[in-house]
Amino acid sequence: MRKEDKQVEKKKSWIERHRTLSIILGVLLIFIAIGWFINNNFPSEQTQTNSGQPLNNDISQQTASESWHNVTSFDGKGNENTESFMIKGSKVRITARTWGSPGVGSVSGIRLEKDTGGYIGTGLSISTQGYDEGNSETIYRNLKSGNYYIGVISGIEWEVRVEEYY
Repeated sequence: MRKEDKQVEKKKSWIERHRTLSIILGVLLIFIAIGWFINNNFPSEQTQTNSGQPLNNDISQQTASESWHNVTSFDGKGNENTESFMIKGSKVRITARTWGSPGVGSVSGIRLEKDTGGYIGTGLSISTQGYDEGNSETIYRNLKSGNYYIGVISGIEWEVRVEEYY
């Protein structure tokens, strides 16, 4: 092979590698833009961890005559859609906790779904390592009254508590 041919081959290889890198970066930027759009266009969702306060002042500015009331709770192991339950108020708090078994690390997805369908925000993602309990997490939602259920995707044990504010 001539020297000129080798140089042409090297140049083609370099261009192909950079084209692939450009495509990967472009796709990554699209995902970042979608995440930013979703985050900024669904402000009614509020998230906190065990020790935090709600991020949005709507729920932290509550009157003394109103309080949180238990709607239902569920527990189980593995994937499951719970039975339906009725939400009468407009503010809901969902707290979920997971735990695993020796040597198992797992991430569980727990989400609130409306019986009639439709997007109502992102769910919880809780990580568990070994026998350690996963960090329990809480989300707050402003919802319309109606029938809802909890969808769980998990390979470990979990529990979920649903409360509404009135």
